[in-house]
Order: sequence, then C-alpha cells, then structure tokens
Amino acid sequence: MDDSLDYEVAGIHDILKNCSSLSVRMAGVYVDGKLEAFTIGSLNQLENMAVIHIEKANQSIKGSTSLSTSSS
Repeated sequence: MDDSLDYEVAGIHDILKNCSSLSVRMAGVYVDGKLEAFTIGSLNQLENMAVIHIEKANQSIKGSTSLSTSSS
C-alpha cells in the first residue's frame, strides 16, 4: 500500500470502530462474497440530505463507483 494512504486507511478504521457513537450510516456492495464497494455518510437533518464522507470502490467493476448517486 502507498504510504500516503496510511492516514486515510487509519481514519476509515477509526470510523468503523466508532460508528455507533458517530451517527453514520454505511452500505456495502458484495460480489461473490467479497466487499467490492462501500460508502459511509450521515444525514444533515437541517437540509434533509445525505452527506457522503467516504466512498470507495473497485473501479474495475462497472457501476461500483456510483453508490451515493443511486436511489434507494
């Protein structure tokens, strides 16, 4: 892994370890049992909109980079 990503990975791990106290929502996409994309965000209640904090995906899988723009 590139050393410049160490802080980013550490930050993501901190969010995952503390997600229950941070009021964040998470979603993931699994392909053949392997996590290939995920997003972490929260709700801005004043504006009634989602705020996407982190979104990561395997770019070799078509459509996996558009998690936050898909409707639920």
